[in-house]
Amino acid sequence: MNTKNNSNQNSMMLKTDFQETENNYRDLWNQYFKSTNIKSRKNIKLHLQHVPKRYWKYLSEKV
Repeated sequence: MNTKNNSNQNSMMLKTDFQETENNYRDLWNQYFKSTNIKSRKNIKLHLQHVPKRYWKYLSEKV
């Protein structure tokens, strides 16, 4: 029983570490995107050719 608890605890720690790491990378990406994005050159038609609208919900820079 103790082994199962340790396994669950390790799994939860890994999940938390992953989430924290993922959030850090997402923040870095958003900073990069904001600093390199030129709003006056926004081209939705071209953007749709490269990334269809159905995938926009997965893009952190679209939020």
